[in-house]
Amino acid sequence: MSKPTATPLAGSCRCGKISFTANSFTPYPYQICHCSICTKASGSFAINIMAISATLKVKGEEYLKVFNYNKAELGKPEDLSPHSRYFCGECGSHLYAINSSYPENFYPVASCIDTPLPVVPVSEQYHIMTVSKPKHIALPTGVTPANVFPGYPSGGGIAEWHQQRGRYGTYVVPSNPSPAPAFKVVFLRHGESIWNKENRFTGWTDVDLSKKGLEEAKLAGETLKKEGFEFDVAFTSVLKRAIRTLWISLEELGQMYLPVEHSWRLNERHYGALQGLNKKETAEKHGDDQVLIWRRSYNVPPPSLEEEDPRYPGNQPQYAKMSKSVMPRAECLKDAVDRVLPFWHDSIAPAIRAGKRVIVAAHGNSLRALVKYLDNVSEEEIVGLNIPTAIPLVYEFDENLKPIRHYYLADEEKVSAATHAVASQGTADAVSSE
Repeated sequence: MSKPTATPLAGSCRCGKISFTANSFTPYPYQICHCSICTKASGSFAINIMAISATLKVKGEEYLKVFNYNKAELGKPEDLSPHSRYFCGECGSHLYAINSSYPENFYPVASCIDTPLPVVPVSEQYHIMTVSKPKHIALPTGVTPANVFPGYPSGGGIAEWHQQRGRYGTYVVPSNPSPAPAFKVVFLRHGESIWNKENRFTGWTDVDLSKKGLEEAKLAGETLKKEGFEFDVAFTSVLKRAIRTLWISLEELGQMYLPVEHSWRLNERHYGALQGLNKKETAEKHGDDQVLIWRRSYNVPPPSLEEEDPRYPGNQPQYAKMSKSVMPRAECLKDAVDRVLPFWHDSIAPAIRAGKRVIVAAHGNSLRALVKYLDNVSEEEIVGLNIPTAIPLVYEFDENLKPIRHYYLADEEKVSAATHAVASQGTADAVSSE
């Protein structure tokens, strides 16, 4: 007998703000629950499977809502059940359950699993908790009477059902090496700015492109045209280096008429009191290690600005209508992630789902924030990710807006050299910056 192999699963809510992955030895969706919670929350019933808790990874945890029923409803002591059910607080999707009494596993709802699951014949399905099933909800034709249970079935749970039928750790997801993408999105980091050339911390300072940056933006547009890209809508920041990169690229495409949505949420990370300082001089003064922490630590911001400082966003016209409650004095990458993702969910993703061909022209850190979310990159790994200037980055998505693959529209040697140049910034020997 071969060793059981866990099946990798991926799931998501309807609106796409929450997605999760996990491994499972027990992915056959045989157990159909008719309890009152599943009936009300999932539209007549929910199909339970089981996965390994230690492998659960969730994106969009901030949107999760948790429900625990009160045991008093069932005539038991008045306290909350250890069985916690997790929902999307935005679209209401019933995602999974976690029982603190059995912490080694959790229970995804099969309807929220995007990975193809095996089909269980009606005759092998279990219908449980039917005492709560509304009379107007009929069981499927062909259900085995012995497999219908008013409460929970005796004689074993999900693992035992799989083991008894030789299905524990045996399912292999059908291969589909090259699924056709439903959507393509182009992400474009702005070309070299004047302060990039002068090796200064830039952040929200509104500097323009250098001569090299203008050439890079033109080449990006030429490349997109050569590769046959056309767009319906564009998104960019309120900083001219990204705006001008977009304009020049669209001019090369003959699409300067496109509607463009500007948002401060796509701005570069705010470098606080470092903005305008020369990176080499700052590294010589404070040391390469300290500058590296300010630039690349996920959750350590640089020194903050005072409100009286002319560099504070509240003293600049672009942000006159912006609430002070969200106006940064300095940001770490985590802060950038937190303010970029709402714009993705509320503006960019809906446009993509509507079938719009989208281009996003932004900045190194705002794009890293999106890549972290889209590819579920860890906090430790994202700080080492570098996005080169003005080389179009194409993401291909399935119909659920899950990334299939991504690639740059340039040869590997060019991408490697540009990425290395970004990675070496901010040291005492550096010659350019964000």
